[in-house]
Order: sequence, then C-alpha cells, then structure tokens
Amino acid sequence: MASGVFGTPISEKTVLATGEYKEPITQKDVADYTMKMINAGGKDINAQTFVDNLKERYGNGISVKCLIYNATGATLNLANYKDWHGHIYDTPYPSDIQNGQWGAFLHVHPSGAAVGSAGAVVYRTKVPSSRSSCDWLFSWTVPYIGANGIL
Repeated sequence: MASGVFGTPISEKTVLATGEYKEPITQKDVADYTMKMINAGGKDINAQTFVDNLKERYGNGISVKCLIYNATGATLNLANYKDWHGHIYDTPYPSDIQNGQWGAFLHVHPSGAAVGSAGAVVYRTKVPSSRSSCDWLFSWTVPYIGANGIL
C-alpha cells in the first residue's frame, strides 16, 4: 500500500459479496456501502495516527493535518496541487486513493518565513453512470496570524 493511504479498497465485488445489494451493482451502491465502512478495521485511526506522527516529527510550527476519505465508488487520482505557502512534509500527496481508503498528508509552512500554510490538491474520479470525470478540490489556509480557514 502506498505511503499515506490506509484501508482495503472496496469494489463492486466487495459490495456484491455482502448480499445487501442486488445486481447490477452501481457506482452509487459501492459509494453507499463505502460510507458505512468509513471506520472499518481502524483505517480512520491509522490515518489519523499517521498524520499525528508526521506532525510530531515536524515539531512546532504551522501545519495542516489533511485527511481525505474516498467514498465515491471509484478511485481518486491525483490531478494537480498548488502550494501557495509551504509544502508537503516527508511524504508526497497520495497519487491514488482507492474507494474505501483514507488518504493522509501533512502540509507545513515554509521554514524561516512569517507566513502560514496554504495549499490545494485536486483529485479526479469517474462520475457515476457516465464516462465523464469529476474533479474534487481540497484547499486550506492557516495564516501565520489570524483565523484558520477551509476554502
């Protein structure tokens, strides 16, 4: 499993094996079941512990603990990212977060600068019942002075 990714992927086969859904299994069915499994096997705790450990290694300083749970029914693929202030710490942004997995990373402010942490990451996935794709934007800003924000 890639660094920063936690949990066993949930697929159509996984959902079919539960007996809770009838064939044909749709992406919506997979997403619905995946939300029910958000904490299964302690994957949420493992992801939280991962970012907590990154923060402990990083030490004092402005940082953002980022956790993303994929319950789209498809894989989230890293499409783009932007670091306005700061950078990812120690591990890269997860390149793929499969359905049913948590992605986790720590974004930190630049060393020696009186600025906070501000960034964004875009993941692309399949739109249910379509050949089209959809982008999911996750962004944050934690200023050096002032209130935090999720953009």
